[in-house]
Amino acid sequence: GALAYYRGASSAERTPGMRLLAADIEMLQMRYQDASEDYGRFIALHPDYSWTPYVNFAWISERSGGLGGLSTLEEASRRFPGIKEVALALAAAYEAAGMKGRALADLQSYLRVDPADLDASLSFLRLSGRTLSPEGYKAELWKLFYRAIAEDPEAGGRVARYLAWYLLGLRDEQGVSLVLKQTSQSDGAEWHLFYGALLAASQGESGKALALFKRAGALVARPETFYDVGVVELSTEDFPDAIESFRQADLAEQETSEVVQGPERAQIHVKLAEALEGQGEAEAAKRELLYALDIDPSNLEGRLMMRKLDSTGEK
Repeated sequence: GALAYYRGASSAERTPGMRLLAADIEMLQMRYQDASEDYGRFIALHPDYSWTPYVNFAWISERSGGLGGLSTLEEASRRFPGIKEVALALAAAYEAAGMKGRALADLQSYLRVDPADLDASLSFLRLSGRTLSPEGYKAELWKLFYRAIAEDPEAGGRVARYLAWYLLGLRDEQGVSLVLKQTSQSDGAEWHLFYGALLAASQGESGKALALFKRAGALVARPETFYDVGVVELSTEDFPDAIESFRQADLAEQETSEVVQGPERAQIHVKLAEALEGQGEAEAAKRELLYALDIDPSNLEGRLMMRKLDSTGEK
C-alpha cells in the first residue's frame, strides 16, 4: 500500500506530505515506536509544515511514559498559535504535570481567539473549579449557551446538547424545556428529538416520548435511543415491543461501542431480562441475567432481580 510505496521511493522522491503520511499510517497501525521516530525526524526537517506531528509525537510520548511531550507541545503552540487541537493538548499536558495555572492561562489565551469553543470552555470551567458547585456550573453553562447561540448557531447546538444533558442529571425539567425552546430551529435534528423524548418520558408522557425517540432513532441508530424506547415500553407493560427494542439496543451497542463487553451492554441485558419476566418467560430472563452479570458482576439491579427470580422459583 502507501507505506510500501513510500519505502520504495528515493529520498529525493519523498515529499513532506509523503513523509507525514507514512508516520500517520504507522500510528494507525499502532506501531508507536516507529511513528514516534518518524514524527521526530519530520519535525526536525519540516518544523513549520503542520501541527499534527507535534501533537501525535507528544501523545505517543505521554502514552509510553517518555520525555519531551510537553516541550514538543509548547513548541507547537509557538509555531501554530490559535490551533484548537494544540491548545487543548498543551493544557492537558500542563494539567498532567501539575501546572494548573499554566493550563488555565493556555486555555484563556485560546478562548480569546475562539470564545465560543465548547471543548475549551468546558475544560476551562473544570480546571477553574466551577464544577464543584452544581448550581454555579449550571449558571456558567447557561452563559456559554446564550453566547454561543448568538455568535455561532452550530456551536450553540453543541452547547445545548451538553447543557440539556447536565440539566437532566440535575432533574431540572424546566431548564431542559427552555433549552429546547431556545433551539427550536434545530427541531428535527436527532439530538433535539432525543432530548425532547427524555423530557417527555420524565414527565410521564409515554406516547410523546416514544414518538420522539423513534424519530430520533430513524435518523441515528444509537444504542441509547433503542434502550430508552425499551424503558418507556416497559413502563407501559408493552413487553413484546420492549424485548425487541432492547435487542435492537444490544445490536447497536455491539456495532458502535469501542468496548462491547462493557457495563452499558450488561444493563441492556438486565432490562431485556425484566421485559422477558414481564412476559412470563422466567427461564429466558435468568439466562439474560446470567449473561449480564458475567459482563458486569457489579450490576446491582441485575443481582437483585436474579435473587428475586431465584426466590420465586424456590416457592
